[in-house]
Amino acid sequence: METRRQDAGSSRPVRGEPDWATFTRRTNDPKLTWLEQALDSAGIPHRRQGESWHAPILQVPKADLDRAWTILDPVDEVADDDPMFGGAR
Repeated sequence: METRRQDAGSSRPVRGEPDWATFTRRTNDPKLTWLEQALDSAGIPHRRQGESWHAPILQVPKADLDRAWTILDPVDEVADDDPMFGGAR
């Protein structure tokens, strides 16, 4: 399957790049690092792209957004600095 995105200001797709979607904007480390490791384990591409007022912005391909939420949803209300995320490296 070919992934495609559009250049900013252009309707021309660029081959090889996913169409990225914002996944988190308010999640900080160590929870963010834990989440990235969980996404890696699930084979879901991700990237930190800029920062919001609160935290780094984590993006995943739009096609994987529902799968990514299945990872985050069970821990979404857990504090970012909860000890359960302390082992993430």
